[in-house]
Amino acid sequence: MVYFLVILLLLHTVWSRNRFSFDDAGMLTLGVLYIGMGFNYFTAAKGVSVYMLLFPDVHCLADR
Repeated sequence: MVYFLVILLLLHTVWSRNRFSFDDAGMLTLGVLYIGMGFNYFTAAKGVSVYMLLFPDVHCLADR
């Protein structure tokens, strides 16, 4: 599914005649993957416990 959407983005770079570049398609793809992985890990940590969601904040406050 992801590959199909990436192919559509790359085809859009060809059809848009320099209004949407390969750099735009690459940044959009990487941004979507980054946000999607963040939500994936967020829901996985939420399923484990609430403490896992707060652990990075507690750890950073303990270092001060």
